[in-house]
Amino acid sequence: MENEISKAVTELTELNELLIEISRKPTKDAIDIITQNNPDYIEDARATGEMPEEPTGLMMDYGIWSLFHLHSIYEAVWDKAIKAYYEAASIQGGPKMVEAIWTHVEMVIKG
Repeated sequence: MENEISKAVTELTELNELLIEISRKPTKDAIDIITQNNPDYIEDARATGEMPEEPTGLMMDYGIWSLFHLHSIYEAVWDKAIKAYYEAASIQGGPKMVEAIWTHVEMVIKG
């Protein structure tokens, strides 16, 4: 269980760094970065015809998609993992993109 929590925290940390990077790039560069890291998102976004055109929209959409995906993978340990991630992120400082996006995603999930 601890191993799963640790893996989830690592993935959340990497996602946060990726979201920060994407938010600072033009749309084409952001799409290239996402494609390198997770081509499934690009396929899904294009299939639905809802690929955001602005970097901020792309970053938010990708963040939401990624968090839903991670939540489904780590559902059994998610509450502990997200808490551990928040604690680690607060120590490191810096932008907390995952935390901001997860707050909104969590409201949708809990409805």
